[in-house]
Amino acid sequence: MSVSVPPNSETCLVCAHYLGDKIVEVGPGIEGDHILYCKAYPNGIPDEITDGRVKHRTHHVGDNGIVFEPIDNQVES
Repeated sequence: MSVSVPPNSETCLVCAHYLGDKIVEVGPGIEGDHILYCKAYPNGIPDEITDGRVKHRTHHVGDNGIVFEPIDNQVES
């Protein structure tokens, strides 16, 4: 099964906080849709961010205080 990536989610893909995609269970043993998730939105990145209506460079409802940060801004430990 392939993941359907929303057209403007490329920003998420280059964010240091992006964690990937996962399948959400809708019931015991019943798989639902793939969702994109990150440290800010561990239960799924909202549509308004992945479709580009909201640029997540400033705080947005429910983002746990985490905003977009380019991968190349991360310092290796």
